Amino acid sequence: DGSGRQQVSGEMAVDFNLAEGWIYYVGTDDHKLHRMKTDGSENSVVSDVTMGKFSILDDHVYYIDPAGGTSRLWKMKLDGTGAVKLSDDKASPFNPSGGWIYYSNGKSDPEEYELKKMKLDGTEASVINNDYPVVINVQGDRLIYLVWYFKPF
Repeated sequence: DGSGRQQVSGEMAVDFNLAEGWIYYVGTDDHKLHRMKTDGSENSVVSDVTMGKFSILDDHVYYIDPAGGTSRLWKMKLDGTGAVKLSDDKASPFNPSGGWIYYSNGKSDPEEYELKKMKLDGTEASVINNDYPVVINVQGDRLIYLVWYFKPF
């Protein structure tokens, strides 16, 4: 109902997620992963890796590395260690869920668009279809997404 609303930080963020009692966010100034307690205390940089969108699943952060316009999909542990590139595909958007990461390959030619999935470790990548989603959601056993470029069935 909006009552009890409270600002916990004045930090500007590109994206944020909640996990294990922490607010994880990408700062707008440095594009690095930060975290703070839900009351705004103990704010610190988790990793010096530059990132855009990110998602947390279990004890890992899955993120897009925008370096050089490549937008490759990576993962690291919540403490910022163990960064591993998962794919050479240009991946955006993405959604890790149920042992899989669903993502769009972001190719520039609409005829080459692909909605794909791969295991959380980057293996077993496969094409689901040739749509180009701009938002991907997973609800139970259903994959729900919004398509940017319409191609007739």
